[in-house]
Amino acid sequence: MTLFASLYHIKAATCRNAKFVVLVPFTCLTMFLISSIAKFFTNIYIGLWDISLTLFNLVTPKRPVGKVIPEGSPGAGGKWPEFIAPKEGDSRSACPALNALANHGA
Repeated sequence: MTLFASLYHIKAATCRNAKFVVLVPFTCLTMFLISSIAKFFTNIYIGLWDISLTLFNLVTPKRPVGKVIPEGSPGAGGKWPEFIAPKEGDSRSACPALNALANHGA
């Protein structure tokens, strides 16, 4: 028994409205087509977004080593503040990079 036939028999047994029973296979087919089309356009969008970011990174100027962090900010020029141990009530993340930044006052 095919998927549509089994859906038809299940709905025929549970619903007395004949119009609804006829629409079940049509609805399944329609939803399959709509979801396939939506996935296709989503993949196109993600691919175009990825390509545009790659091209943007190729054209934008590169920052020299030591100039990524603005002057006056913690970590500027490779000089990080001393380690500060977490105190009672301090919140820490599951991400080690965020914890390292928090532990050094950034």
